[in-house]
Amino acid sequence: MVNWRYLTFPTGWRDYTEDDFLDPLYHQVAAMLFAQYRETKQVVPAKIVNHFESIEDQNEISSLFNASLSEDLSVQEREKALNETIIRIKKNSLDNASRNVTDIGKLQEIIKEQASLQKLHISLNHG
Repeated sequence: MVNWRYLTFPTGWRDYTEDDFLDPLYHQVAAMLFAQYRETKQVVPAKIVNHFESIEDQNEISSLFNASLSEDLSVQEREKALNETIIRIKKNSLDNASRNVTDIGKLQEIIKEQASLQKLHISLNHG
């Protein structure tokens, strides 16, 4: 299981925002997660889950934070799985933006961001 209290973001993590999450519920959860991390340097999933009144939303959000990775996986394998997920989310967001952009300058920015995904690394630091 990912221990969210010890999730550390790389330099430049601020380039990733709730706007990268296209689903409205995930967008809202991401906004709260990023805000918590900016303010306290940790994430407390219960505070995010408790913000929602709908039991269905609470269950879905809880499942996001309680997604388990096999105990047999090493820290490096867990980091790889987390990084692949974040890259997939960001790539989806950038692909969507590139399909809808009308400004050539903005398209160039999107292309640069797509290239920077190759440098993304989020580590799971336990101490």
